[in-house]
Amino acid sequence: MHRKAPKLLEDIRDAATFIGEVTAGRTLDDYKVNRLLRQGVERNFEIIGEAVKRLAAVDARTAGQLDDYRRIIAFRNVLIHGYDLLDYELVWQTIGEQLVTLRRSVEGLLHRHSRLPRGLYVLTPELDDDRLEDAVRAAIRGGATTVQYRNKTLDAAESLRHAIGLGVDALGPGEARAALGNQAIIGVSCYDSFERALAMREIADYCAFGSVFPSRVKPAAVRAPLELFRQALEVGLHAVAIGGIDAENAGEVARAGAAAAAVITAVFGEAGAKEAGAGEVEENARRISKAFEAGRIR
Repeated sequence: MHRKAPKLLEDIRDAATFIGEVTAGRTLDDYKVNRLLRQGVERNFEIIGEAVKRLAAVDARTAGQLDDYRRIIAFRNVLIHGYDLLDYELVWQTIGEQLVTLRRSVEGLLHRHSRLPRGLYVLTPELDDDRLEDAVRAAIRGGATTVQYRNKTLDAAESLRHAIGLGVDALGPGEARAALGNQAIIGVSCYDSFERALAMREIADYCAFGSVFPSRVKPAAVRAPLELFRQALEVGLHAVAIGGIDAENAGEVARAGAAAAAVITAVFGEAGAKEAGAGEVEENARRISKAFEAGRIR
């Protein structure tokens, strides 16, 4: 979702809520004779239409998930440019038939956006161990906002049920989206390729660039410059940084424009949950989370 989209969606939701509140318990006849009521309703329909028009310009994928978004824009055009042709019955019918559906769609999109990775994003060590759950709980207590369960031994069907991050050699993002639908949160590893991130923006919810620093997990991994996050921020991509991130450098990726920092070793330890106790994991997570938040672009 483009960084401007949430505010536009909030404007749509608020305007739709206003219309619903001021027309509750009213009739079409009330609407026809009450000029202040008409002006309030029509002004907020204009806001809805203008916000949808701007949303379509910056984020066609999100706008396309609103039912009949082109019709909403067309209705806005009539209100602004053809006010003398306005049909009161059409306005009232729109309130009754479409406004509730629109508000629900918008609230669903805002809820989905709220689930995107932000801050400390931990990836679990590839261990099948009873202590893994305790370590993950400790990371969450320390400030982790997102947990990705990693298990590369799962087949594609099982991965669809568990994984949200897809690498170049994984199941294709298009296939994952088709299987999981629009409500699933799908991330795509783009390594050092801004072009791949742009190409995937209509399918994926977020992109990941890395390794941003030398990685102990993948020492031969391609390096991704921090400039990629500034570029991503400019075009509205939700970008996650991964690779070699710890409490000493987490602030750097935040200042560069990353929405989240994905971490394994610096939270769970060199050998994962077997080596780092719950208290250590919690403290590791807390230090990285605080460092990232201190550098975050407001």
